[in-house]
Amino acid sequence: MKKIFPLLVVVVLVLSGLGAVALPEADRKQLEKIETISFSKPYVQDKGDYVSLHIDESNNYVTEPGRPMVPMFVKVVDLPFGAKNINVLCTVKGVHEQVISKDIIPAPEPIPLIVKRKISKEISIDETVYSSTELYPNEWYSFRVGCGLNYEDEHVTHVAIQVYPVRYSPAAGKLYYIEGVDITVAYDAPTKPVTFADTYELVVIAPKKFSGIINRLVDHKNDYGLPTVLKTVEAIYDEYTGVDKPEQIKYFIKDAIEEWGIKYVLLVGGLKSYWDNDDRDNENEGSTDWHVPVRYTNLYDDGDVQDPGFISDLYYADVYKAGGVFENWDSNGDGIFAAWDKPGVPNDVLDLYPDVCVGRLACRNRIEVIVTVNKIINYESTPADPSWFNKMVCVAGDSFPSDFIYEGEFTCDLALELMPDFEPVRIYASNRDSGVGLTPSPENFTSVVSNGSGFLLLEGHGTPGSWGTHYPGGIEWTPILLIYHFLKLSNGEKLPICIVGGCHNGLFNVSIYKTYGPENESYWSHGMPIPECFNWWLTRKIGGGSIATIGCTALGYGIVDFIGYSAFLDYLFFWVYSQMEQHVLGKTWSSAVTEYVAIFGNYFKLDAKTVQEWALLGDPSLMIGGYPG
Repeated sequence: MKKIFPLLVVVVLVLSGLGAVALPEADRKQLEKIETISFSKPYVQDKGDYVSLHIDESNNYVTEPGRPMVPMFVKVVDLPFGAKNINVLCTVKGVHEQVISKDIIPAPEPIPLIVKRKISKEISIDETVYSSTELYPNEWYSFRVGCGLNYEDEHVTHVAIQVYPVRYSPAAGKLYYIEGVDITVAYDAPTKPVTFADTYELVVIAPKKFSGIINRLVDHKNDYGLPTVLKTVEAIYDEYTGVDKPEQIKYFIKDAIEEWGIKYVLLVGGLKSYWDNDDRDNENEGSTDWHVPVRYTNLYDDGDVQDPGFISDLYYADVYKAGGVFENWDSNGDGIFAAWDKPGVPNDVLDLYPDVCVGRLACRNRIEVIVTVNKIINYESTPADPSWFNKMVCVAGDSFPSDFIYEGEFTCDLALELMPDFEPVRIYASNRDSGVGLTPSPENFTSVVSNGSGFLLLEGHGTPGSWGTHYPGGIEWTPILLIYHFLKLSNGEKLPICIVGGCHNGLFNVSIYKTYGPENESYWSHGMPIPECFNWWLTRKIGGGSIATIGCTALGYGIVDFIGYSAFLDYLFFWVYSQMEQHVLGKTWSSAVTEYVAIFGNYFKLDAKTVQEWALLGDPSLMIGGYPG
């Protein structure tokens, strides 16, 4: 593999610097000094026309496209759920000036992970920043407050503090850096501590027609000590009000958290037909042709490719915002949900931290419910045999034309480093050049996956019905893997947890007429008839496939010679599984989202989109590897 771009090593170590620090319980109105952070002097590396900037203690970078990539230090502090009037004061110490001869390299432009996409390697810069003497960033620090779960399943208030130890004046060619910072957090304790019941841990939400089958799953979960209850969508619609059906569902989830102590929500139901559906009632929701409704966002991409809104099941998981109040995803009350850069519509500010672990079985009929329920019961009832479970299959290549790394393979290698107890099985495009190992192809994929593995990671490009990557150089495509190739998978009950990096592989609103007919351009199918999307087909496959699949419902994004956006979130999944030992699937999913939001927040549109579109198609309460015997 080619020489690694030095910035990458720092970026993927970001979480080693994150820590949740709890303030003393005695006097929560008292101003408390949290910590003093010291920083070493920045050093620069020549990059031709630019220089890159580094600080040893930094655990991330400001990556606003086209603007200087300066170091950032992220600190997360957890406060009691319901804390109010939160403020953060960072007092900087020892400000110094340094002259540099070249501009700091700008953050790379994000590139959608779609097929048939011409990729430009030209560096673009924001002239409004680079021609100015104003300091970038414009402050020494920023912070963001939200509500979510910690690693002990407690509802807390997250305070994510971003410290910028170096600020840059481009037109003056000067850096201003600090020796350290004192971080102080002030807050008002809740007047009455918030407590939640512990009646149930899992609630299954499904239409009444599926209840007979789902009761088998409910009994199974209860037998294994996970208190579980079924709630039908019909009952929710009768008992709860809201601006639309997704909000009615969400209000029920809020009550289920507060009155039952729910930790997991399993939505059972997708579209009602393989052939043709009105998958979108309006810009905000899909309900009429859905067994369980979906929330559509109104986030619009930049550039010449657009998702005119997309499905986000994170909506159902993000129940609270700062102060412990209900998060409706319509912060300005204009009736347009999760808006960002939609023409003529004000942007919404969202919390984005999961308050409950949500997954979906996007079943279209009773047969699919039977298949997936049986897979879950069989998977959990018998501990996985290490002979197949302790393998991790990675399929990847050179995602973009690269001078330094093969982005997909590099992401997989980073994930594999986190999983030393798992035998790596690399299906890499670069193996063609080395002459050793398998390369990505439908035949190699089906052959290797049919042998079984605990985890399966694909990093490349996608559509709702296909996945592929590039050979080294980032231009020539490997043979494309289609959903129809899944028919040859024969791994039986040796089922992996699958993570798919690529655009639209989790777009579970497709149907044959919509993808093959006159509307196919809106469904990214390139005219290929797709009855169900890549990720769901793999999950609900009879006689094999996966036990659960996580991936993008919309345009995923990556960066040339960098690990960012979708790939970084995929990496976080394995970091949480291995380093934080989160071995319940929904906890691994929600913790990865929480870490991403803590680092990048809701500051940049594509970071918000990255977590909104990352859908878990599977049981969030699933015990990875099955329950011990």
